[in-house]
Amino acid sequence: MAIVIEKEKRGMNWFAILIILVSAVVIGAAAYYLFFTETPLIEKVIPYQIQVSSQLSQIQTQSVVQAVTDNKFYKSLQKYSILPEVSSENIGKTNPFK
Repeated sequence: MAIVIEKEKRGMNWFAILIILVSAVVIGAAAYYLFFTETPLIEKVIPYQIQVSSQLSQIQTQSVVQAVTDNKFYKSLQKYSILPEVSSENIGKTNPFK
């Protein structure tokens, strides 16, 4: 009896092919979602918020401060603390190594 030795046929690596296909589908779906879908709701809302904030920034602050400081109730308030005085020598933390 003769022993027949044949090379084993290597089949296709289906797992590697499946991983490559899944990766391609995920990358394709991400690209489609990023570039071709409708803009998200947050990008439609943010310009409105920017418009409101720009309107608020145009308010004349001097007139608002004047209205507050001229208020009778504001003038009736009492100061319970002394405001700190700032000099050119007292700016920042003190040096602990001096």
